[in-house]
Amino acid sequence: MAGRWPLKRKSGAGFTELESIRYTLQDSKNKVDLQSARMRLWQSYFPADGGPVGKPLFVFLNGGPGCTTATNLFAMNTAPFTLDREHLKNRDNGFEVNGASWSQLGNLLYIDAPNTGYSYNLVPDVNNAAARLREFGNDRYNSWIDAAQVLRVLLRFLENHPSLKPSEVILVGESYAGTRVSTMLNLLLFHSRYAGQALYQDKELVDEIDSVLRKLLPGTPAGTIKPAQVAKFFARQVFIQPQLSGPYQWEITGQMFDKPDSVIHQIGKKIGHPYSRSLFKDPVMAAYSFLSGHDIDRYNYSKPKAWTDGLEAFAVKTLTSSDGLSAILGADVRTIPYFSRADRSDAYRYVYRTLNRWLEQLGGTSEDTEDSKVFAEFRKAPLDEMDRFLLQDEADSQIAMDEMLRSDPPVGSLEAVLGKMPETDDYLVTTNYPIYLGFTNVLPPWITSFQLSPKDSALYGELFLQNLALVDTFITDAAKDIVIWSPALPEAFKRYDQVVTRVDTHRGDASAREGTITVEYRPGVLKSLGVETPKLRTIFWPHYAESGHSVSSADPYNLLEDVKSWLAQ
Repeated sequence: MAGRWPLKRKSGAGFTELESIRYTLQDSKNKVDLQSARMRLWQSYFPADGGPVGKPLFVFLNGGPGCTTATNLFAMNTAPFTLDREHLKNRDNGFEVNGASWSQLGNLLYIDAPNTGYSYNLVPDVNNAAARLREFGNDRYNSWIDAAQVLRVLLRFLENHPSLKPSEVILVGESYAGTRVSTMLNLLLFHSRYAGQALYQDKELVDEIDSVLRKLLPGTPAGTIKPAQVAKFFARQVFIQPQLSGPYQWEITGQMFDKPDSVIHQIGKKIGHPYSRSLFKDPVMAAYSFLSGHDIDRYNYSKPKAWTDGLEAFAVKTLTSSDGLSAILGADVRTIPYFSRADRSDAYRYVYRTLNRWLEQLGGTSEDTEDSKVFAEFRKAPLDEMDRFLLQDEADSQIAMDEMLRSDPPVGSLEAVLGKMPETDDYLVTTNYPIYLGFTNVLPPWITSFQLSPKDSALYGELFLQNLALVDTFITDAAKDIVIWSPALPEAFKRYDQVVTRVDTHRGDASAREGTITVEYRPGVLKSLGVETPKLRTIFWPHYAESGHSVSSADPYNLLEDVKSWLAQ
């Protein structure tokens, strides 16, 4: 290609197109058949240093819901190149070879979840705003169908790379992807349940899982694979500042923030503004509002408010540059099918590109238009104070990032090379906040009874504890992250007293980082799942004293060494 960066390292980058998936939700009272959107999910693959065969496959996923893996785990010091401005010798380059690449440990696969990053959805009537809006309902975006869609990409990757033969597959989830990974792994370990016995039912996925597993476990008859056999191949999971237990984690975080000696009160004393949570009833939202009002980044409270946005904006310059993206992928983006504007006439990312337009419509409008009528349906599930704050905060973040990129635009942008996008689409989206609304604001209203929202349902933490019985687990403990307050996590596990009898912790510190969370199970509690219940399971919980939410950005070398040590145990 005619760029200044040679294509030195070959990756496997491109899209997996997923058909519209038919699935069923069923509980003791209700049953409903649903259907997902059609979509193309982006993935990029990098073989392990020294060759891929016999090495583990790490599968990286960011969360949100609605956030991309591309600008986070992919850009921030886990891939062969780093786009992290804090770790570049020369920021003018935009990226450099990464000395902390996890390719030293194994093969790397990055997946952008539906309608995030480079992934995009497909709709026949793409120019109809009301049609696009209907695509952001809870039937399209919930933790179950989301996990099933990403899992299908992984399964098809394994099917299409038989020569890879990884020793094991290790799912790596950051933030909300803790819930995503827990759900994916539960679908794998206990897949037979999801053909008709569980809340989520998807027989085609069960058949696909069984087919792939039988190739990984030769000689196993169809339909006979047990959870312990699956765990021989999906034996480990890594969580970076994860959301795992929904409302329990949130509630306990708020209780901790309310204590007189809490981190929020300490911050208030340090800046000379005593902390008060009078603006919000919810203590977590009160803490967020306090930090925002005093120009403090809740993702890393040692940094100013826009610091995390600046990290992403810097990475976006390379990720939206034709030459830069081609170089870090080792593949000319002009040749990747379905990437250019000409190949995606039915693609969409947005109802409206700007979140402020969403806010305007959600607040009500006098316009008598079809899309206004559809928005009126959304207003029947009113946003709570958390959603309104986060939506406005994300709108402000979007404006700040746009201003950063306008002041320092990418050279040879994707739009200049591959075609200018319409208002409904984009080559890269860092955070697609309406997806979060799709997950948490239950529409259509008849889905409410199923308690799908990761914000409100404690079910996903129970899935995590079921998986933990079989799968070795690594969770980071970042001291300066307010969004996921690490000390709340083991306390949240204690709430699952129908599953566990005790949770003990040993927390690391700046001088001795290694920490642990030990879970004691109730005897026989997992018997109904076909699992021999262990007495104890210990989670590796290393401490990162100077890290915020993005541990791979703040402390990449220690994170790499900790994962390496954990793998050797």
